[in-house]
Amino acid sequence: MRDGSQRVVTRLLWATALCALLQGAAVDHGRAEGAPAMSTTLCHILRTLESTVRPGNPLDAQSKWQEALVKAFTDNEFNRKKMAQVKAEVDKLTSASCPKERKAMLRHLDADTLGETVF
Repeated sequence: MRDGSQRVVTRLLWATALCALLQGAAVDHGRAEGAPAMSTTLCHILRTLESTVRPGNPLDAQSKWQEALVKAFTDNEFNRKKMAQVKAEVDKLTSASCPKERKAMLRHLDADTLGETVF
């Protein structure tokens, strides 16, 4: 009977540890991927690019925009899931957080939405 009790306790301890680990990972992931963090990063990119993009050259704007997004959101390795999240949320977040910069970049890109320019 004693062996059976120890196995149950061991399984409960492992289950508790696993739940704590998974909950911690979910919280950290949510914090890192949250809208405020993404919004701050996107607005920073737009402000930085404003001074480096050549006016009247949508190709220059597109290449610099894409490069900045990949650098900021994919950790030097393309992350399709993360870029899909950026594409889905970029217009909503930048409209709320940095509308002037968003509008200026749209002019540079010759685009209607930033989402359509994210690959």
